[in-house]
Amino acid sequence: MLYLFLIFTSLMFFVRMCIPYYVLYANKVLGVNELQWAVLQTVNSITFYCSLLPVGKMVDKIGRKKPLIFSSISGALAMALFLHGNPVGLYAFSVFSAICNVLVFTAYPSLQADLTPKGCRGKLLGFSNFIDCLLGSAALLLGGFLYETVSKMAPFLLLLITMASTAVVTAIFVTEPKVKQS
Repeated sequence: MLYLFLIFTSLMFFVRMCIPYYVLYANKVLGVNELQWAVLQTVNSITFYCSLLPVGKMVDKIGRKKPLIFSSISGALAMALFLHGNPVGLYAFSVFSAICNVLVFTAYPSLQADLTPKGCRGKLLGFSNFIDCLLGSAALLLGGFLYETVSKMAPFLLLLITMASTAVVTAIFVTEPKVKQS
């Protein structure tokens, strides 16, 4: 559980660092107008909601670790497509980003529950959310600093590197329990 927590808390730091700047980067750097952004977000939402049940079934069938690894790969691919900014690539970004999110938001809490005794789940979730929110505040500040002073692309490049690294680190360090906690 410690490895899982450290890996995905770190990842969420970089995700939160970028969240406010997607639309700014798309508009100011890539030239995406408001209507195009709305269509991209709609593609993202449709993909996300249509994937929820099949991914949930897959996570129960094949386990949690493989979907977590694939979520990081999908997220890294999405970031590369976003930074490239090709109009077709932006639609692919929306799809891969949604797939990344549905995989991680299904597999991560499932594995977290598998690794945590029932009597400790609430405390662990509370602690995880507290740390995530605390680090998220710092991430927003860092993202703004990097976006404005280093490069508009800097926060997104850091997220891309983190996503790719997370896939490797998850494959090496995260293990599914042989017996799930009840």
